[in-house]
Amino acid sequence: MSGLFDRPGPIPDSDLWLFVSRDEVVVCCLCKITRGTRVRDLATRDLDEMLAHLDEHRDAGHRVPNWLAEHLRTEWRNLPWITNGALK
Repeated sequence: MSGLFDRPGPIPDSDLWLFVSRDEVVVCCLCKITRGTRVRDLATRDLDEMLAHLDEHRDAGHRVPNWLAEHLRTEWRNLPWITNGALK
């Protein structure tokens, strides 16, 4: 499987589109959870917050692949602003 953040567009077989922004945050783009609120997209540098957000999507009945949480944990460690598990 290629890197989650290496490809444009929605995550295959899901209702999610995650990407790393120029501001070095992970964005849940056009988020169905935040739709209708003042926040259009969830944007975070916090892995736990993103994992909790994925749970919100599951609870709402959205398609979230079973592999996604573990894949996020692995890729999060390689994001440019992370050094030894902590923010640079």
